[in-house]
Amino acid sequence: MAHIKNLNLFTPCDEYLNSGMLVHGGHQGDAVEGGFMVGRMDHAERQVIEYLLAEWQKPLRLTTVAQGMVALGLAEDRELRWRIGQRLRSPWRRSVQDPQRFERFRTALGLALDQARVEQLLQQAREWGLASIVLDEDEKLVARYVLRTREREGRFPSLEETARAIGQCLEQVEPRFEMLVRVGFLATTDSSPAGYRLARRYRRFLKGLGFFFHTVTLASGERFNVPCAIDYLLLASRLHSEETVSLDDACAHCVNRIHLVITHGQVIEASPEAPLVYRGGT
Repeated sequence: MAHIKNLNLFTPCDEYLNSGMLVHGGHQGDAVEGGFMVGRMDHAERQVIEYLLAEWQKPLRLTTVAQGMVALGLAEDRELRWRIGQRLRSPWRRSVQDPQRFERFRTALGLALDQARVEQLLQQAREWGLASIVLDEDEKLVARYVLRTREREGRFPSLEETARAIGQCLEQVEPRFEMLVRVGFLATTDSSPAGYRLARRYRRFLKGLGFFFHTVTLASGERFNVPCAIDYLLLASRLHSEETVSLDDACAHCVNRIHLVITHGQVIEASPEAPLVYRGGT
């Protein structure tokens, strides 16, 4: 029986673009300021950033950098994805601390939440990390499988084993490990046959959204993540109740993939046949 992890949160995002510069408290033209990039953006970076800033204004959307690149017809480019993620560090942090936008989205969805609940959700949202939008779904699955194997079996899985677990070939999985090193979840080592180990501060990635994803696809082809599975049900039953809306997810207790399709309020496809939605979680 599969289970869908529910994080029970949502939020928007906003930031400013200024003459091709995305500035985060530093000076225009600086290469690095306060641990994140500033400076002149190329055309592709600007395109994706503008797209994501607009996406994050829409109810429940946590559109990732990779999804933005696909929507704009850009080829997969991990270097570009990484640069964009670094530029979005400040906007992403500000997005989860904006109660006014949260309130607008709450109203648009017709949610009845008292102020205490709103504050609780905002406090939880402040723990959402940049990895949520920089990593793609497969990188998150790799991280989850590594963590599950390490904590349950006391060992680090080989790349070959991880590839089999998430249904990919070794050549596809190798760069996903490299990206997890880049974000700071993994570190390289000679003491493990796999060549990797959990980074010293890996547990900081388990707060907030962690490595969970809930990917929604609308009938128009628009694809974006939402904070939890309940949010998918909200979209399918309220904002997009007259169309077909699908969800691609993965079990919270393993890496088995989950696929749901709802059209006009009815579930027409489910794989596995009986996924469970748990309300709650951290």
